[in-house]
Amino acid sequence: MRVIAGKRKGRRLKTPRGLTIRPTTDRVKEALFSILGSEVEGARVLDLYAGSGALGIEALSRGATHVTFVEADPLSIRLIRENLQACGLTDSVEVHVRRVETFLSRVADTLPPFRLVLADPPYRATEEVTRLAARFPPRLLEPRAIVAVEHDADFVPPPGFGPLARARTYRYGDSAVTLYRQEACSMVASAESA
Repeated sequence: MRVIAGKRKGRRLKTPRGLTIRPTTDRVKEALFSILGSEVEGARVLDLYAGSGALGIEALSRGATHVTFVEADPLSIRLIRENLQACGLTDSVEVHVRRVETFLSRVADTLPPFRLVLADPPYRATEEVTRLAARFPPRLLEPRAIVAVEHDADFVPPPGFGPLARARTYRYGDSAVTLYRQEACSMVASAESA
């Protein structure tokens, strides 16, 4: 696995061994960041279920100003820190060693909002995605925030994520990424009032 683009392009990232963590493939990561485009530049990013930190590190390489990593697994936390160190990206980051649900219930009130939320829950954790979408604190999102959730291609993601509406799902083999946007909420409201 490597950093695809930006100031740390080509840097190799350490990845976990075993099946408990499924890192986002370079193909999916490249497609996701192509879709996000200029939204990453200058963004505060929240990387949930951060795994090796590859998504948040990609965001930093592409000009994000700050990334908050949230991960419960101690091995993954070590990988995140090693990857950040190897890429020279130890400034403008926070690493939280917590379950995502615990982080959202205990720490979220102390943080400023994010423009971009990246979530890659554990493999086949469909209930986790549904719970996260239903309980995500709206105050953590900037007014025009985007949430990107990676999931199995055969899973139908919830229609909303916090205050955001599902905008589009992109499929890549057995993986998919669903984007949620404020604009999608506005479009749905406009269509319903017409």
